[in-house]
Amino acid sequence: HTRFCQVTGVQTCALPIFDDYRVRRFTDTYYSDPAGVIDSQNSVLRLRDEGERVTATVKKPYVHSGLGLSRREFQSELVKSDEGFNPLAMAAALARQYLDGVGPDLCPKVVDEVVRCECRIRSEVRRYKFCLDRFSYHDPVSGEVGPVNYEIEIESIDQPIKDDQAMVRLIAVLEDRYLCEAQKVSKYARGKEWLESIGV
Repeated sequence: HTRFCQVTGVQTCALPIFDDYRVRRFTDTYYSDPAGVIDSQNSVLRLRDEGERVTATVKKPYVHSGLGLSRREFQSELVKSDEGFNPLAMAAALARQYLDGVGPDLCPKVVDEVVRCECRIRSEVRRYKFCLDRFSYHDPVSGEVGPVNYEIEIESIDQPIKDDQAMVRLIAVLEDRYLCEAQKVSKYARGKEWLESIGV
């Protein structure tokens, strides 16, 4: 994933060919464990609630490719109509499968309310997912809500974006013309920084 935090308002710029535009709304809850094993492995455990469907994701560090943040991701999914629907148990099982030493107990660390506008874009090399997120962090204990943030993500699968010169040029336009700033820190890490800033 290559992530960009928008400093000014988002404006239209020339993109590669794009299609499959849609808007999604979801709630991401990031979990930690009492022993701090997940954080100690620089990993992320997230439950994404999109209404009828909940997805658990484990993200582990992968390769720093020079552009953005690279992660290996592992997922499980439940539909709310499924018998025995228990997303927290699904998340715990996924964490134990892919993260060494994680116990059965999990606690919500930070919540992220997201509205995402996304589309598929493609260059001559490969396809990507282009996302514009509007989001705010929530403290799951006090209920305090942070300021609204905007972020652009350009997601590629298995191949680093730096190998595609068309995307390198697009990123340069976003940085130079629209004052975006490349981030190599996950939403979860920035959410923890926000919690610290409010004294949690």
